[in-house]
Amino acid sequence: MPKISIVIPTYKHKDVIARTLPLLFEQDFPPDDYEVVVAVGASDDGTLELLQSLTPRCGFQVIDQRPNKGQSDARNIGILAARSPLVLEVDDDIVCDSRLVASHMEMHQATPSPACVIGPVLVHADSLPTLATRDMQGWTNDYFADLEQRGGRLRYPEGIWISSNCSMPRDALIKVGLFDVDMHVTHMDADLAIKLWKHGLTFRYQPKAVTYQWYVKGPETLVRKDAEWAGRNDVVLSRRYPEYRRHAMIGTLGGGSATWRVLRKWATNSRISPEPLLRPAYWLAEKFKRSERIANLGVRLLRNRKAIEMLRGARREAGSWKVLDAEFGARLPVLMYHHVGPAQPGTLPRLTISPDEFRKQVGWLAANGYQGISARAWIEWCEQGTPLPPKPVLFTFDDAYKDIAEFALPILEHHGFSAVVFVVTQRLGATNDWDADVTPTRLPLMTAEQIVEWHRRGIEFGSHTQTHADLTASPELNSEIAGSKSDLQRLLGESPESFAYPYGRQTESVRTVVAENYKLAFGVQQGLNYIKTDPYALARTMVKPGESLWEFSSRVRTGRNRFEAFLPGLRNRFSRRHST
Repeated sequence: MPKISIVIPTYKHKDVIARTLPLLFEQDFPPDDYEVVVAVGASDDGTLELLQSLTPRCGFQVIDQRPNKGQSDARNIGILAARSPLVLEVDDDIVCDSRLVASHMEMHQATPSPACVIGPVLVHADSLPTLATRDMQGWTNDYFADLEQRGGRLRYPEGIWISSNCSMPRDALIKVGLFDVDMHVTHMDADLAIKLWKHGLTFRYQPKAVTYQWYVKGPETLVRKDAEWAGRNDVVLSRRYPEYRRHAMIGTLGGGSATWRVLRKWATNSRISPEPLLRPAYWLAEKFKRSERIANLGVRLLRNRKAIEMLRGARREAGSWKVLDAEFGARLPVLMYHHVGPAQPGTLPRLTISPDEFRKQVGWLAANGYQGISARAWIEWCEQGTPLPPKPVLFTFDDAYKDIAEFALPILEHHGFSAVVFVVTQRLGATNDWDADVTPTRLPLMTAEQIVEWHRRGIEFGSHTQTHADLTASPELNSEIAGSKSDLQRLLGESPESFAYPYGRQTESVRTVVAENYKLAFGVQQGLNYIKTDPYALARTMVKPGESLWEFSSRVRTGRNRFEAFLPGLRNRFSRRHST
């Protein structure tokens, strides 16, 4: 009875498997302790006859897969035929050294619980010298270098897969239903990985189990076949496992400038694909790829060609551009305010918005079709795909000044807008004493009673630490971050889900503690948020006093005031002209 079975699917790759298979037959591992199982799709190139003529020292099974139902079915056939408690999945184009099996077994023996062991798959130096190979080589080198840098820690769900160079218990594979034969060409590996993770397997990285892919796939196959199925299956996988949504390739729909979004929509939604327009330039880059500059341009062209077909495939699976954009392309402007009320002498004027200004801003949003959402609604869209309004906007208020309960929150309530108020939990009913060094006047903060009342009326409350400490210099990270969460939980009867960094300052250690306690965190960097935005570095744009509705609309549409750099000069020139 062998200890591990190497399962290989193959289809019309006679010359490839003739080169790679002997390396698996000559492993530095007892021949009686492992077997090789090859499932051959209905090939007419002599692959089956070649395999049937081989007599290796290790166990060897050749299975004729007729009719040919694809790679996933071939893998499943091989797994079911395997006689070992462990299965090592290897593609037919994988070149390995004699220690591959031993390295996998070593990691399994060192892991107390059932595990999926993943080894690196790099691009072989003898692969076809194409820009497609160069692209794959760059991706694999970067991925495994990053994995090594973070100590081999695999991230769920975007960093795990089951295909070449992965080993796991056979019974777990069978219990989760093996590979999904309805997922064609791509993503069946990620689907199985997620099922195994949910089943309870530990995922371990084995850097010593190095393999090399003899990469022979051409650019046209990548663009016309693989890219479309990648887009379709990205939608399928995101709907099947909502936690995958943040990591789906089609999540890039929400990123980029307004110009890129228009171009992306046109490329995705046009009746005829614009991808052929890029082929001549790509062909020239392939021809003159000896130039590093031209080769890099060619790789970018290839990626753009694939992106177009991927998004078009995703649109077909989603049903329409409108559905796809609503499901993956939402963009969220987050408006940041501090004090809304009459200006107070001795305070920071740039942090104070008058009630009249605020009323006009909220009125402009309502008149232009924007709908206020809560931070929880954004979390639910990112994590579950819960629908958002077509034009969402999120109001946030730092420090929980008492005046916002009198002026800002009633205006929002009137228009049906929600908001998140970030509370300094050990200063309820007190004043903003953290500003003592910069302003002589203190402003009162909301009381516990006001917070409870507005929470009852639909306003969210998040944490802004216990004392408004600079977390990058505070020795009390846990109490400031987790303690403020406990304070709000006791006050409101539920845990807050969002956090705002005081002064916008953060470090990796600060973010780690925040991530252990909250689902979202906001900084002070500007921009719009989309599904791939780091949930612990969400962007906000701070609305400033004296801005026109034109400037305010820029903040809403782009996440920043595009006119801020030159409008003050125009205002000064206008003032001088009318004062003479």
